[in-house]
Amino acid sequence: ALHVAYAFTGESWYFASGLSALPFSVSTIILWFFSSPSDKSHEKYVVGYYVIWMFALLLGIGVGHVYTDKEHGNPWIGWLILANAPWQPGFIYAFKHFRRKIGTKPEAQLKIYITESIFFKGFGLLPPIGYLTTESAKCLSAHRLDSGYIFDTCGGVIVPQLCITLSFVILIIANVAYVHLTTTVISPWQAASFEDLNGKVKIQCTLLSLVVSSNIVLFSAYGEGPATSLMSGLLIVCIVSTMSVSVIEAATIMSSMGKDVEEPVERELTQNLVNRIR
Repeated sequence: ALHVAYAFTGESWYFASGLSALPFSVSTIILWFFSSPSDKSHEKYVVGYYVIWMFALLLGIGVGHVYTDKEHGNPWIGWLILANAPWQPGFIYAFKHFRRKIGTKPEAQLKIYITESIFFKGFGLLPPIGYLTTESAKCLSAHRLDSGYIFDTCGGVIVPQLCITLSFVILIIANVAYVHLTTTVISPWQAASFEDLNGKVKIQCTLLSLVVSSNIVLFSAYGEGPATSLMSGLLIVCIVSTMSVSVIEAATIMSSMGKDVEEPVERELTQNLVNRIR
């Protein structure tokens, strides 16, 4: 709703408020989606809600930056956001497959999954996300009636909050999906020393180290005031790095899931051919 309001009014306050609430919103949708993986009827409602929510998000930010926010809008950002729309069916397709794969686990394992992965490791990460989001909300509410550009006042709070909370979002995705499906297993020593790691894992570890370093720097500079060019640059590094790690892992899992499906089919076809020959 905040980004839709930004599209209609062009007020940067709505854009900033929507951005600050974005990580918490994404986290709750992900946890809702994976909360009952064996219930297929639950899936269509969450997907439908996500499509409407994402459509409003992308269209609101894109239209606001390109058309209505004449003073502070950046058309390049607007078109870049709108260009994300064609990728959304791929994300939905992948996460539906992840959910259904997890849903095939025995009932005893699903109970453990719901208890540990969803509640402890999933909902357990919402408090820090909520705390940082509240800090941004305090700044935004205190300067709601200011006539200046809101990022000149609250950018120093919102930008670090986005980078740090985005890292928590990726951690939630890893806890509820990737950890249960990935074929990649490494020890903490391997991650720290880069020994006996393939190219994919080395890239992911490098990107994650950039995210951690960016979070440390941004947290140290956290406070009211304008977002500096360093903050904006580190936010871009954080977004690109976390998205790259997530996409690489999702693609790897989808590839391995495809092999798991193809191999039994190939064995069955081979056996049928052998039977016909006999």
